[in-house]
Amino acid sequence: MLLLGGNFFNGPIPLELCLTQNLRILDLSNNAISGSIPSCLNNISSWMTETPNNIDWSLGSQSGLPILNVVKFPVDELYTRITTNLTTKGTTLTYGGLPLALITGIDLSMNQLVGNIPSQVGHLKELRFLKLSNNILSGPIPESFQNLKNIESLDLSHNKLVGTIPPQMIELYSLSTFNVSFNSLSGMIPYEKQFHTFDERSYMGNPDLCGPPLQRNCYNPSQPDQDMKGEEEGSAILDSPIFFYLWVTSSYALGFWGFIALLTNKSRRRKIFRIVDCCFICM
Repeated sequence: MLLLGGNFFNGPIPLELCLTQNLRILDLSNNAISGSIPSCLNNISSWMTETPNNIDWSLGSQSGLPILNVVKFPVDELYTRITTNLTTKGTTLTYGGLPLALITGIDLSMNQLVGNIPSQVGHLKELRFLKLSNNILSGPIPESFQNLKNIESLDLSHNKLVGTIPPQMIELYSLSTFNVSFNSLSGMIPYEKQFHTFDERSYMGNPDLCGPPLQRNCYNPSQPDQDMKGEEEGSAILDSPIFFYLWVTSSYALGFWGFIALLTNKSRRRKIFRIVDCCFICM
């Protein structure tokens, strides 16, 4: 474990970090780290391949401390006594013993990271949690995220991500916490399978996202609305200055010749004069 969160570290993440083959938990959150996310993180084997293990539950139940025997990486009873606080799924919990020995994750939240999320991050299939929130990350969500088969918590909120949510991510059956709020994502939300369990709080702050669980309906570009197109064309004609001048000219002509027609008719002319005289006397 490398837990350096809540300090005043700045500068980029050193590439030498990718040489730590047995690293399981990395926490650099709440610092002032800048630069981009290293694309070499997939060199860390503990995040790429499943570690074969054999758990002796009977010994653990007798001693009160579960013992984890990992091939090539033996974890003794002393290690199972270590505890640490980790923030996953939006909650800070104390991990120890066997759960701590099995959990893997990356927390780079609340920094100043920029650039795209490297596609290599999507190949870290042994990650249990990934938290990249509150940075300045841009670009799309990598389609390679569909390979995070063991991910349980994924937080990409408060960045500048664009594009759609990859529909292939509905196959992440272990995902129980998902947050992409306050980005610039667009398109239809893949509201199927595991994604059916996430509410609108996971997507708020993305005005161009649509579909359930949001109230915004999606417009299907494959079926253009002809009526809307006609209304837009009609509106453009009405807003034209030529139409305005034609309307003023025709209104003036109709009013003028209509008044002349009334005056040329004797009976109507007398009625008009009587009405005008009556109005003048009343005033």
